[in-house]
Amino acid sequence: MWQNKEEFDKRILPFYQDLLEEYIEQLLADNPNVIGFSTYFLNEHATVWVAEKIRKIDPNILLVIGGPQCNEIGWKKPDVFDYMFVGESEQTFLNFLENVENNELPDTPILGGLYNLKRVDLDSIPFPDYRDYVFSMYSTNKSICSELSRGCVARCTYCTEVWYWKFRGRNSNRVVDELEDQVVKYGVTFVHFVDSLVNGHLQGLKDFCEELTRRKLGFSWWGYARHDGRMDLDFYKLLKESGCTGLNYGLESGSNKVLKLVNKGNTVEEIQQNLIDAAKVGIASSVCLVVGAPGEETEYHNFTMNLVWNNRKRMFAVSPGSGLGDTPGSAYDDRKRFNISERDQTALGGWYTLDLKNTRLHRLIRIKILNILLDISQDHQGTIENYHGNGAIKNHYSIKYNTTTI
Repeated sequence: MWQNKEEFDKRILPFYQDLLEEYIEQLLADNPNVIGFSTYFLNEHATVWVAEKIRKIDPNILLVIGGPQCNEIGWKKPDVFDYMFVGESEQTFLNFLENVENNELPDTPILGGLYNLKRVDLDSIPFPDYRDYVFSMYSTNKSICSELSRGCVARCTYCTEVWYWKFRGRNSNRVVDELEDQVVKYGVTFVHFVDSLVNGHLQGLKDFCEELTRRKLGFSWWGYARHDGRMDLDFYKLLKESGCTGLNYGLESGSNKVLKLVNKGNTVEEIQQNLIDAAKVGIASSVCLVVGAPGEETEYHNFTMNLVWNNRKRMFAVSPGSGLGDTPGSAYDDRKRFNISERDQTALGGWYTLDLKNTRLHRLIRIKILNILLDISQDHQGTIENYHGNGAIKNHYSIKYNTTTI
């Protein structure tokens, strides 16, 4: 609903319009001359709606936009915005603001870029300043975000990020210095790492955990990760000792053939061992799945179902998704290699394999069955929460068991 303009206007906006208008009033009360927005896949229509409201009230304010959606190939800057920032924009945005203060506006509406640009030196970025941040206003009280690295070491076929971010990590001691600064000044108790993966450089992660353990700063943390066979039980013990409470993995599939098809770079055996070791030390595991990659047959999807079921007591959440997407800039630009339809051929509701064995309908059926499995898992000692579930799936199935021992 959020990404569909008609659905957003009809079913979402009426619930949030009063709140959005209240925030617009608060923004304008400060008499700003520049207002910036960060946009991504799901908040695009809400962002444009707010910007258009502001434009009508005060057409002299410069409206700028950045964020993940601006990095998508082929995405166009909405007309309401004066400038759009593409790529890593920390320095680009600062330069822009300095020019605005000097009444020097850029000649081009698109600032920055994705490729062949000098990357931001992550260790040169100053520590965040939370002096005007009212922690008590948020349910995640005394919680902040940070990053150990930027980019990803993998080259998954469905991903667009990896083709324009260059992976690099921060100095582990500097990260700990930053977090110690936040603990001392603001009493931070939890850190959410926003890296694409905190374990892109295992030695760097190990150094970070050892330094955290040595300093005993007293906060807990969580982050995204990829399954990696080099992370053994001792590694997970170190993670736990450093304050790690959970990791969210891009598990994607329970089939080695599918993992190879999407160029995941790991195996089901590594995934299984990571889940076992994490559970042993008390680190929670949540996972994201990719359903319906080109080449995924019904048997391979069943392997994913088996993996989820067998680990229903080791996972605390699963994101089953809505089926593999098809974004320009991914490996799926090569339609011939993957035997899939051209992007302008969507008569079947989206991309499809030319043998018609994988269409939007096939993917939706698999997702529905997966949602049913997640629901059943909760009824049989499972700890899994379906991040995309709403309880309505119970109205779509009935089940009769041939055994009493499940």
